[in-house]
Amino acid sequence: MGKKLIGSGVIGGGTIAIVDSSAFNDGDVLFRPDFYYDKLRFHSSFDYMAIAVQVEAIVSFPYQEVTQSAGGKKGKNPAEIPREGTTLHTIANHNLGYRPSIIGVRADNNRAIAGSMFFATTSNTSFRLGWFAVDNFSIYLKERWFVQYNALPAENITFRMYCFNKATV
Repeated sequence: MGKKLIGSGVIGGGTIAIVDSSAFNDGDVLFRPDFYYDKLRFHSSFDYMAIAVQVEAIVSFPYQEVTQSAGGKKGKNPAEIPREGTTLHTIANHNLGYRPSIIGVRADNNRAIAGSMFFATTSNTSFRLGWFAVDNFSIYLKERWFVQYNALPAENITFRMYCFNKATV
């Protein structure tokens, strides 16, 4: 089924709605959306993306050294043997009672962490990847690190998290 975009008074702040295509009065959908929940895909009068909680937290990442032993292999440079691991960091508790949509921002450069993203590198062979996860009460940073040839220094990174309210449907 097709969708239909309708609006009224859009310039200067009006109302916009996206609805399933069907024969009904557009004005009713714009000004009485509660009667058309089953047809609505979006309505600008609803409170979709209000920030429910904003938190800032410092995550301490430990030093990750290169491999120190070649395990008895003659002629093997220990630094050529890669090391990797994962760590789950609890960023903060939001205590909203539902899994909110979130945006995580690295506070020192205001870059959003989107998906699985590099947030610390010393070379193309030593790096940290991270992504955010949430449950009904907490925000987590899942870290995956990889070290070869160059150690990853210990560092503290401040993240700012925006948790959005539950969308009204």
